Amino acid sequence: MVNSAGLVICNRGKESTHNKGSIIDITIATPRTAQTMNKWNVLYRETLRDHYYILFEITVGLPTTETRRKLKIDAKKLETLLKSDYLSQTMNRYTEANQGALALSEAINKCRPPGQSRAKDRKSMQWWSPEINTLRKNANHLRRALKRKRKKHGQAGSAEEEENAKAARRDLAHAIERAKESAWRSYTYTIQF
Repeated sequence: MVNSAGLVICNRGKESTHNKGSIIDITIATPRTAQTMNKWNVLYRETLRDHYYILFEITVGLPTTETRRKLKIDAKKLETLLKSDYLSQTMNRYTEANQGALALSEAINKCRPPGQSRAKDRKSMQWWSPEINTLRKNANHLRRALKRKRKKHGQAGSAEEEENAKAARRDLAHAIERAKESAWRSYTYTIQF
């Protein structure tokens, strides 16, 4: 079963994982994960069961350059923020953990160098409208529904969802085309006069 699923067993050596001396417990991983495994040891400690604990470490790669760039924080600003009363006063205002976490994240984001606090906002297109936004959301929703249904029931079982997704995509394309045409007409009309 392990081989047919494309997985590998990561146990190393002939250390027993059971107090009777047998190797019952196995660690299974994908080949890629198994390559990053540095240690695999059986911990012979009291577990109040017949099985011993297994310890393994996996090396996770360094974040990409883009991720590292986004994570830069001005250490001096952060230190000042953590030492100030502002943070404790802000945190004391919230009764729920989620609100406090959001406030803390916001405060930490203020410690980032300028231009890194948030992703660049896209410029809004003059022809974009709430109607197009609604059509886009609907088309994306139907596309995801089609993918789920196709995964569950196959191509034949998802014919209705496929038609709905195609119709929604077609409606969105036509709405965008009409909006662009209208915007272009109003633009050329403005220039002529």
